[in-house]
Amino acid sequence: MNGLIDIKKDLKQKEEWISEESPDVCSLDDLIDYAIYGLKRCEDYCGSEDYCGEESCFCVRARMPSPKHYELYEELRAVGQELAWLTILGNFSQDLIPNGIIKKETIK
Repeated sequence: MNGLIDIKKDLKQKEEWISEESPDVCSLDDLIDYAIYGLKRCEDYCGSEDYCGEESCFCVRARMPSPKHYELYEELRAVGQELAWLTILGNFSQDLIPNGIIKKETIK
């Protein structure tokens, strides 16, 4: 999205997105991909983000059918990041990773 937007139209779309009674469906595959790779956002200035907020800018509304879907994405993203850190820490450990699980030996 470029920096020039119709602010009134964007704010109206945000309100419709928030108050949507029966939002569209977002596939589980899409949610998982977003959780792993993140949501692509504007690289430069985003007027929509300025006026509507980061959690409901055009970039989010274009990919998420509702605020509830966005909340689920954020939760999945947080869990995925925690799992990634556990994997990294486990790879550094030669003995045990959390919960006493023994690290697999590498086959040479």
